[in-house]
Amino acid sequence: MIVTIVLAAYFFSPTESKKPTPVAELPPALSCSSLNFGTAMESADFVFPAKLTNITSETVTVSRFATSCDCGRVEPKTVTLPPNTEITVDIHLDLTRRKAEERLSFDRSFEVPFVCQNAKGQALFSSKITGKIQSPLVLDCQDWSLGTFSELALPATGKVKDIDVKTNPDVESWKVKSATKGIEAESEGAGKTLAIFAPEKLPLGSHTHKVTIETKLKGKSEPILSEYTFKMEVTSDIKFSPIVTQLGFVEFGKTYPIEVRLVSLSGKNIKSVTFARPPTGLELAYQAETKLITGKLSINQKSTQKLEIPVEIQLDGIEQKLTQTLTIQYFAPSSSEAK
Repeated sequence: MIVTIVLAAYFFSPTESKKPTPVAELPPALSCSSLNFGTAMESADFVFPAKLTNITSETVTVSRFATSCDCGRVEPKTVTLPPNTEITVDIHLDLTRRKAEERLSFDRSFEVPFVCQNAKGQALFSSKITGKIQSPLVLDCQDWSLGTFSELALPATGKVKDIDVKTNPDVESWKVKSATKGIEAESEGAGKTLAIFAPEKLPLGSHTHKVTIETKLKGKSEPILSEYTFKMEVTSDIKFSPIVTQLGFVEFGKTYPIEVRLVSLSGKNIKSVTFARPPTGLELAYQAETKLITGKLSINQKSTQKLEIPVEIQLDGIEQKLTQTLTIQYFAPSSSEAK
């Protein structure tokens, strides 16, 4: 059997999630065995049994089990207990969630409210699920981010991040099992570092990458599979300054100057600039000496405008043309104001 762990790319505080539905107070109709599961290794689906006992002289039906977060569920979902009888239910918990301040800790506490409700939403029993959680590995990666890179400025080696890894004393060894398409990962430095590579050219935008690590515990034959999710941002090498050209309120029949500076984040020389399909009334040209796009816009429409003009940029030494969007926005008076 292989235990799978899923580590989210965000930090989680159980007390900050949704609260159980408010319920009217009733005398307890149920008792429950201890809801402290002791100490457990991180798991996306940790299961421990809890024994419920009907302590009344009437039949009791639990229509809903509620916790203060989405990290818990109970099987079966509903139960009916005759007077003075008991039943065992399985509580399933996601023990991978953690607060920001617990990111670099092997051990942390777990505590969430737990309520058994009848069909009217009234509490038949309420308490807290508690315990201690141990992590097999601790990865020192701030905000689970691999960084932000220009499309032309990724490291020549392909390596984008070295992540320090600390191992729990119970861990014998760990290795990378798999990684999502677009990146590679491997153990370096005798298991002290997780190296992340991006050997392929990644498209612009935000990327989410997952790395699965197989951890072997001392004295255990069953490995633990841990899934870590990382973020990465790839930006265009070309930046417009300003990003959006704002002309403000304009008047019909008038012409307004346009001036936008081009910046290559990689420092490569801009060889040529081509404007695709500029709208009627807009004239643009690129001044290589000053690295400025200059031009003029004649106002001839009667509505709020946002012009988006595709621009193709050729850099020295780069065969592929880069495409960026030049945005011009202005606010024209209404038809009645124009008269």
